[in-house]
Amino acid sequence: MVDLPPPLPPIAVALLTCDRPGYTARTALSFRRHNPDGCWQLLHADDGSTADGMPGLVGALGFETVVAHKTRQGYGPTLRDLAAAARDRVGPDGLVLVLENDFYSLRPLPLDVVAAVFARPEIGVLRLWHNWKSKRHGLRDRSARRIPWQPWQLAGERLELDTPAKRVRWSTNPIVVRAELLASITAAAASEREAMRVARKLDHLTARVVENVTTHIGTRSTPAGVYGNPRRDKKTRKTKPAKCAGSAPIHSHAPVLRKLCEQLRPASVLEWGPGASTAAIREAAPHARILTIEHDGGYYKKARAQFAHCDRVEVKHLAIGTKGRSQGYITYPYRRLLRQKATGGEGERYDLIFVDGRHRVDCLTLASLLLAPDGVVALHDAKRRRYERGLAVFPEVRQLGGGVAIAGANLDRFSF
Repeated sequence: MVDLPPPLPPIAVALLTCDRPGYTARTALSFRRHNPDGCWQLLHADDGSTADGMPGLVGALGFETVVAHKTRQGYGPTLRDLAAAARDRVGPDGLVLVLENDFYSLRPLPLDVVAAVFARPEIGVLRLWHNWKSKRHGLRDRSARRIPWQPWQLAGERLELDTPAKRVRWSTNPIVVRAELLASITAAAASEREAMRVARKLDHLTARVVENVTTHIGTRSTPAGVYGNPRRDKKTRKTKPAKCAGSAPIHSHAPVLRKLCEQLRPASVLEWGPGASTAAIREAAPHARILTIEHDGGYYKKARAQFAHCDRVEVKHLAIGTKGRSQGYITYPYRRLLRQKATGGEGERYDLIFVDGRHRVDCLTLASLLLAPDGVVALHDAKRRRYERGLAVFPEVRQLGGGVAIAGANLDRFSF
């Protein structure tokens, strides 16, 4: 007699957001790319985001906003409200995948493993990460020093299980957790630390994967020149340009853009980072409408003066805040699309999107939601390794000259 696999309980994916629309898009899009279809319900809770259009952003990827705080309430109350909503949707015997908006999915959720793990009633939590962040940043799992994790093989997956003597009982997300357990813990805790104290009194075990399903987007110490953290000269204390591996010579991308526009013939163009690229696009596609976004006030004034006589070029200044935080700079085109749809329009999508500004991975993610069906995204300095995740959201990527890569579908139609 063949043993049938255990049935999979209903699953609610609970996404928590609070600003950081670029991270939110990367979190939701990477999850949906690896898990396009499934037996889950996609739920979203927002904790007082100041960025406009957060429900529309996650809604475009299939998430339903069930909790929306107008003012910041904190992680604990937001998770409590979302946990209650998730339990109502999947029932007390269902499962909840807790996913905060700064985690990147590396592979599909192993549903057969999830079913097998939660077929054991003593297990309450499945942790979807082994190392909190990439080993490249030197951050490893500290709990291995104090918790004797036991090797465990289940449904073809290498797992580890804590022991009854030193139970983890609770874990930082992303996790899959029993819906009733999550609701009971969050109802009695106002913060994640309190949730750990409450969980210590409960009787369940925690399992974890050995190969990460998710990884944290951020880093322990943001490298200079990345995510808005500028390099500064140690003597003058003035900001200096970042020297990054994979950088292309200045303006080497202009000839490539001209040739791309001659073949693509775009009617609408979106650009992060105006300058020589704007002039090249306008020269090759004089009838195209161009929206270009700049974060620096000085460069914005130069670009506005340069294209003041061009009625088909709109230069937009959207500053980046402290610590590289950026809301409108990344999401302005998408919020504009949502406003156009709200007034009965179709919402403008772009035949060509050129990314050559700040927060390029986040901009690439948003670009995938703004691209016309036959459109193309072009990225400058595309050989920098940190941009690989941004390009990974597209079905095809092709490296060209001048440090430019194009992404989209049916790229064989272009000859260079």
